[in-house]
Amino acid sequence: MPRTFTITVPIRWSDLDLNGHVNHARIATLLEESRLAWRRSAVANDGIDTFERGQIVASLTIDYRRQVECGPDFDVTVTIGRIGTKSYEMLFTATQNGHVAVESRTTMVVMDAAGSSRPLADAERAYLALWQAEPA
Repeated sequence: MPRTFTITVPIRWSDLDLNGHVNHARIATLLEESRLAWRRSAVANDGIDTFERGQIVASLTIDYRRQVECGPDFDVTVTIGRIGTKSYEMLFTATQNGHVAVESRTTMVVMDAAGSSRPLADAERAYLALWQAEPA
């Protein structure tokens, strides 16, 4: 069974749009906060400091299952999907009131000091595999 990382991300009043639900751009920010918390945890709890070096978001896909409201906890669970040569995929499932509200995939590319993509190190690949979700 893969590891999972779950964080409750606070929704702020300023995240709402005129329709009274969380604006789509703010959803991306909430997912980013979850991604960064996972990375901080990887460093603090597991000593994987290479993730603190350069990484960029190459792709972000967000699928909305229901509207996200201000008030109830917004719980985001993070796992890892595909692990490539120079990239990996982060999977996010966000729930509110026990219902899936958002599912998202973010492809991360690791970078070297010169700003070019680089292959994942063996230690990085092994660490990511601990978090890799079972294929559907």
